[in-house]
Amino acid sequence: MGYYLRWAATVTGVVLFSLGLAWQQGAAVFPDPDVFYHMGMAEHLWQFGLAGQFSGLAPTTLGVHYTDQHFLLHALLAVFITMMTPVVGTKVFIVIALLSCLTTFGWMLRVLRLPGWWLGVIALGMTNPWLFRLSLVKATPLALILVWLAVIVLAKKRYRWLVPIGAVYVWTHGGFVLLPLIVAAWSLSAAIVSRKITWTIVLPFVYTVLGIALALVTHPAFPDNLYFYWEQLVQIGAINYQQYIGVGGEWYPYVPGNLLFGHAVLFVAAIVGCVLHIAMRRRLTTPQLFFLLVTIGMVVLTLKSKRYVEYLSPLLAATAVSFIGVLWQLPWLRWLHLPLRHQVTRLLAGCVVVMAVVPMVLSDYSGLVNDLHGGQATTYLQGVGQYLASLPPGTVVAPSDWDDFPALWYGAPNQQYLIGLDATFLYRADPNRYLAWKHITLGEAADPAADVATVAAQYYVVAKDHQPMFDQVTKVGGTVVYEDAEAWVLTI
Repeated sequence: MGYYLRWAATVTGVVLFSLGLAWQQGAAVFPDPDVFYHMGMAEHLWQFGLAGQFSGLAPTTLGVHYTDQHFLLHALLAVFITMMTPVVGTKVFIVIALLSCLTTFGWMLRVLRLPGWWLGVIALGMTNPWLFRLSLVKATPLALILVWLAVIVLAKKRYRWLVPIGAVYVWTHGGFVLLPLIVAAWSLSAAIVSRKITWTIVLPFVYTVLGIALALVTHPAFPDNLYFYWEQLVQIGAINYQQYIGVGGEWYPYVPGNLLFGHAVLFVAAIVGCVLHIAMRRRLTTPQLFFLLVTIGMVVLTLKSKRYVEYLSPLLAATAVSFIGVLWQLPWLRWLHLPLRHQVTRLLAGCVVVMAVVPMVLSDYSGLVNDLHGGQATTYLQGVGQYLASLPPGTVVAPSDWDDFPALWYGAPNQQYLIGLDATFLYRADPNRYLAWKHITLGEAADPAADVATVAAQYYVVAKDHQPMFDQVTKVGGTVVYEDAEAWVLTI
């Protein structure tokens, strides 16, 4: 009877969770503007994805050195948008990717034989900051799946599999440098726990680096891809020019209070588990020390940049599960191990917990849905894109916001846009041109004519919420050649 109840509960939970994800994606909006870029790359995969330069952002450094760091994401996405419409296919893809990521996470916890592994899966599935990040159309779910597979390979000591995992990671996500660090943390943890250090401790790291190196040198864009990754990982990721330019919100620090509030249950569970583990004088296992080390590292990275919360949340859940398992061995919880027919008390306690938790979960879920439904319409700047597509290819266009680039490029992929994806690419290519564009967009140009000459764009796309930019461009002779409810298109 217990077996069937567990399966019934599992199936019910998966179905409800899947319906919840579908509802999140049900609105005709995209919470992240980069979705348009990913859809466009999926549609034009062979034209832009294997190139060493990106014509859509020719005025930036990407016009010289470019790599599609999400190539496999775009290849998979292309399958879905081919079978369905681009919008529907994209939304279906991200739901399947998120479910696959959560499933692989649970598989990893089971392989590590962590008691109560299913609690970690449930807790992670209810962590709103993580759900929000993974509900955006990014390569994050695929990257996390590769991380969980790497941990499974490490636990089973089948280190050669790290070569293809490392290679696939490079072609999937630009954050591949994290994988060797994670592998090294496992090897270090295993050496500390076993108190044995041999030359084989470096094998997993070597295999991982070998896979990454092979993927880098065999890329069609080699050696331009090396410059691109230097810019993406070091200049944008490590150095970060946020003190000079406006960067994406994910690159700004996570407020400690918000981080704690969004992961309150996981932090409490992890801390309680650690304290009990120490109090009971239990020795650390390799998974426990590993998850503890990488979680601490991810906390530091997340406090520097919000984007790392997508790694922190599941690692924190895994840490909590690995330590909280000690609770199952406490005398006052032994009744949990009784056969189901003798566990009326457990059933009643479970009902009380569900009644207490469900209202909180529904309240948090409502806030998450509101956040995901508050993005750009799936038809954003569609009219402007159609107009730009009618212009001669290679026309230089200056958008009023670099976040508008994906939608504009999706509608008119044969034009050149002054700025997009990240402001750093334009700033590093030509700081003066970036500053001139910034002054115009904010309406702060002391000499609009000089700044317009520096920007040297043939057309300006000005969203209706950028009235100061519209005033400055028209002041120096800009004329409106297209207008709709969302934006103006001006030429000088």
